[in-house]
Amino acid sequence: MNGLEKKLKQNPEPVFIGLILASLLFINFLVKSKMAFLDFYFLPIIAIGYFMGKRKAVLFAFFTVLCVCLLALFDQEAFSSISRDSHNGLNLAVWGGFLILAGWLGSLSEKLKQELSLSNELREKLALEKELLKASNDRLAEYTNGLEERVSSRTKDLEKAHRELELSANTDPLTRLLNRRGMADKLDSEKFRYERNKKPFSIVLCDIDHFKKINDNYGHDAGDYILKEVAKLLNSASRKPDTFCRWGGEEFLALLPETDLKGGAILAEKLRSTIEKHDFIFHTNKIPVTLSFGLCEYDETMTIDACIKLSDRCLYLAKEAGRNQLIPKLSSL
Repeated sequence: MNGLEKKLKQNPEPVFIGLILASLLFINFLVKSKMAFLDFYFLPIIAIGYFMGKRKAVLFAFFTVLCVCLLALFDQEAFSSISRDSHNGLNLAVWGGFLILAGWLGSLSEKLKQELSLSNELREKLALEKELLKASNDRLAEYTNGLEERVSSRTKDLEKAHRELELSANTDPLTRLLNRRGMADKLDSEKFRYERNKKPFSIVLCDIDHFKKINDNYGHDAGDYILKEVAKLLNSASRKPDTFCRWGGEEFLALLPETDLKGGAILAEKLRSTIEKHDFIFHTNKIPVTLSFGLCEYDETMTIDACIKLSDRCLYLAKEAGRNQLIPKLSSL
């Protein structure tokens, strides 16, 4: 019983509809007349039911039929005065059916209104979520752009630091020429190039004459000054493709691409003459500086190390012969 009461409380509409049907049947059997004046009102009543809603329309139909029923029972004269034949044959039962239809149309109206209201709410929520999503996307794009800029800036800093580190690792800090490690890469590259196109290249080793006396007589600062000046002169007097390095101490090595022994001798002699004629002045002291040169042209019968050793052998002979001169690799070496 409690379950039935609960269902009736949750959904009382079947009870009202049942009462309407029962009242229509009662009137149909009790009163054998037709209500012509009601024929003109079923369309407005349907409209009223549509706009009033399901429950209100059903209640309205119930009480309207009830009033007609009471009129027929208690005031036959009044009921008879408003009763006549209908050209459409629309009796009271059919009219009551229109009222029920009005109620269900009201139910449809309520559902449509609810769906429209829910649709509007969903549309508003969707619009709000779109705005929130757009704001989130904008913030994300702003953060991404900022992150990309920071990453790009950091990458450039790292690349710059890497270049500086690589330069530092391959550069002599005093003369700013390549050091031995940096020159080794250049020599290997030139060897590979020679193997491809067979274009000759030469290696020159030169050494500052009596450099120890310069340090002893004028001090190590003067020695550093001489090393830096010699490096500048070697670079300025050489060709653009030529590469110099500080090979060690007061010794320099030059790589001369696309240069045979004869061309290397011409360039080495030019460098020797440039150093000899230059005035090296340190703290008002004019310091005489000359270079001795050894030269060797690379060929496929030797290694790079062997070519350097032959240049070093020629340099040693130049020093033995009195310094400030060039000795190229001869066939007898």
